[in-house]
Amino acid sequence: MKEYWNKRFMSEGLIWGEQPSETAYHAKELFLKHHQDSSSPRSRLR
Repeated sequence: MKEYWNKRFMSEGLIWGEQPSETAYHAKELFLKHHQDSSSPRSRLR
């Protein structure tokens, strides 16, 4: 399996692209909804 991905990366450069998937955006919203801690430094990144 590792050989497949290495060959694909070498021939195409990027495998998944540079933009987050729709699933990543959905996961972010769920995380923010359920982890609202205003004292966390990460909460300021929203």
